[in-house]
Amino acid sequence: MKTSALVLIAAALALASAELHRVPLKRVHQGQRTLQSVRESMRTIVNRYSTKAVDIVGLENFQDAQYFGTIEIGTPGQKFDVIFDTGSSNLWIPSEQCSIINLACQTHNRYDSTLSSTYVENGTSFEIVYGSGAMKGFCSSDNVQIGTTVAKDQIFAEATKEPGLAFVLGRFDGILGMGFSTISVNGIRTVFDTMIDQGAVDAPVFSFYLNHDMEGEVGGELILGGSDPNHYEGDLIYVPVSKAGYWQYTQENIKVGEKVMDFCAPCEAIIDTGTSLIAGPKDDVKALMKEIGAIHILGTPEYIVPCNKVATLPTVTFAFGGHDFTLTGPEYIIKSTDAAGQTTCLVGIMGLPIDIDFWILGDTFISRYYTEFDQGNMRMGFATSK
Repeated sequence: MKTSALVLIAAALALASAELHRVPLKRVHQGQRTLQSVRESMRTIVNRYSTKAVDIVGLENFQDAQYFGTIEIGTPGQKFDVIFDTGSSNLWIPSEQCSIINLACQTHNRYDSTLSSTYVENGTSFEIVYGSGAMKGFCSSDNVQIGTTVAKDQIFAEATKEPGLAFVLGRFDGILGMGFSTISVNGIRTVFDTMIDQGAVDAPVFSFYLNHDMEGEVGGELILGGSDPNHYEGDLIYVPVSKAGYWQYTQENIKVGEKVMDFCAPCEAIIDTGTSLIAGPKDDVKALMKEIGAIHILGTPEYIVPCNKVATLPTVTFAFGGHDFTLTGPEYIIKSTDAAGQTTCLVGIMGLPIDIDFWILGDTFISRYYTEFDQGNMRMGFATSK
């Protein structure tokens, strides 16, 4: 019997014996994305990784093909739709105690501590600062349930201030960070850390399947406690975490077609489920776009290509773990329409106008490659999604 067959049998047996906790994910947008939604996504990414004010309006906007699922907080459970975000490490949701003039809060589900028998007061002030604003509130403690898995006495934030229109427009209530506790505001243990501590999951592993089919009814699936081979082909290729904070690793190189780019030899990258595109240092992206033949739209981070050229564009490959992870033109190009119905083909890779020294691989990459986050072994596993 071949080694690969033995591996598959072992994986099947492990899957059968372990209890995997599944959370269905919904996609914010179905079908073709609008030009405005892609531009808002680009603004979001800049604000997300900026530590200083930049010339961009708004705090966050997740209405652009990002994925969210339902959790429950308290006893009995109060339901909230949240972004499961590997690029941050805190849980926050709107508070019943927010001001009546906080429109984002008033138009979303709000946590009411008086309705929960397991609520414990904390009261510590809480704030997440972005490049152009901040989310503010205070901490509380209660039971948090994802699927059938419960983190008891979990500290989270109740948001009382959410400036800007971004959160008003979002079709989700809050964010559940799944990065490492080392980047958690106030040093709060993550929800997944709490689950590990309390033995709520069989293994310190979670994984994401994001449906690459924009017309599909199911947006994807978050699995707690392991991975599901039904969602990917072959074996997972593992790469070690190079720095625990974000889910960060070292890339061996980046290629356009068969050409190895000279700006990544090697370079750092992070896998971020809370980011819908791929982003990198602007000068590196500029060089990559030159190889693709993309045209820069002056004054923006946008690059476009003629729509009739998409099928013949060169591949873009991220090499790590001794393997190539390749995206074809149709996989990294976003066809967007404006209000007049004009179709534009934007490259789903942007250069950040801020100083960063790593690449950010968001949903454009994760939807092509099933991703396992193995906290116990400090590694990530990748395989081609089915």
